[in-house]
Amino acid sequence: KYMRKISEKDKKKILIVEDEEIVAKDIENQLIKLNYHILSSVVSGEEAMEVLKEAHPDLILMDILLKGNMDGIETAEKIQKQYRIPVIYLSAHSDIQTLQRVKKSEPFGYIIKPFNENILHSTIELALHRHELENLKIQKQAVEESNRLKTDFINQIGHEIRTPLTSILGFAETIQRIIKLNKSLDKLPMTADKIIDSSEYLINVLNNILDMSKIEARKIKLNKEKLPLRKLISGLEILENLSVINKNITIVTDIEDHIHIY
Repeated sequence: KYMRKISEKDKKKILIVEDEEIVAKDIENQLIKLNYHILSSVVSGEEAMEVLKEAHPDLILMDILLKGNMDGIETAEKIQKQYRIPVIYLSAHSDIQTLQRVKKSEPFGYIIKPFNENILHSTIELALHRHELENLKIQKQAVEESNRLKTDFINQIGHEIRTPLTSILGFAETIQRIIKLNKSLDKLPMTADKIIDSSEYLINVLNNILDMSKIEARKIKLNKEKLPLRKLISGLEILENLSVINKNITIVTDIEDHIHIY
């Protein structure tokens, strides 16, 4: 049977946990023929845990009856809790009691001895594929949770800042009306105008931030349209004029109305 050649670095790494030397050697030979890399072969659960402190296999073939104080099922349960590495059981036993313990440990496969190369290959490939899908699901959930937290943060910050800014704008408008009744305070109306312009600009920025959170939550549909360059520059000019107003400096821009950006 023809097997596609795979480079050594791309081969899946497999740890064998089998206490019968002849069986372990036979499994190694089959895995090599199937283009897998043998990370190590050990005879007990304790040895397997030691290997995992230094290396990370893509999959573990685990005999149920092992040397040492832990059997294969106990070892697999520890591995799942600490490393989340897929485990396939190898066993000559299929009694009800063993199967009940096996099901509770949620393995990625169960092969009854003796087995042939085709069964070994198909079980390994299905286990690797299932593990990959589970990892993708976990990553997707992590990204979704991150986006949710970011959206909640943006919403909270936006609402917290918009409320006092709205109040500032209201006070500035009141000051503007009072000042305009007193003609001797000729410089103050311009100051009040700039406060209002700046408050409106910042509120617009915050509204955009809140809109971004709605876009991420897919509550707003985006439509591409033209934006006059004059409108964009004037927003920046508002802030600059406010910062230089006490220095007798005025910033003037001259932009033709027909110039747009997307």
